[in-house]
Amino acid sequence: MLPAEKLTPAVTALREQARARGRAVSRHVCRPVAWTVEDVSAGEGFDAVVLDNVLEHVPDPVATLRRAWSLVRAAGRLIVLTPNAASYGHARFGARWRGLEPPRHLVLFTPISFAAAALRAGVPSRVRTTPRALPFMWIASGGTPRSLPSLAVAYLREARGGAGEELLLDAVKSAS
Repeated sequence: MLPAEKLTPAVTALREQARARGRAVSRHVCRPVAWTVEDVSAGEGFDAVVLDNVLEHVPDPVATLRRAWSLVRAAGRLIVLTPNAASYGHARFGARWRGLEPPRHLVLFTPISFAAAALRAGVPSRVRTTPRALPFMWIASGGTPRSLPSLAVAYLREARGGAGEELLLDAVKSAS
């Protein structure tokens, strides 16, 4: 394996993709059928398409959202999670915030910009924030595990305004 300082963004992405594939297969009951939305044959459809921390890695997130939405069957669901650039953690840690991850993260969204991207992609958006990644993001950004209880109180106070660590888009395609 190459040392981190010798990795190009492309090599880093491939290494991370291989790790993600292994985690997906080992952690989930269902096996992923494709690794990118571009790998799926035209005309194929799914009851659910999940992009879990994917969108920030692609050069054209609107095109990826549009393609993912096209794969959702009637009454199916598109779930997208991505780091929230307007999060409490980003405000607290600044350049040390784990969600930045240059050069791997090509695009970061706020709740407003994520809703706008979904609208441009033709995805009826309901965007909200979630604390799902809060403990990981806090510690990976330099916070201490001991500070997590006090963080929870501050987070509940701050996150009401859309400051959760991740953005969540949950779109359901009409049954017609």
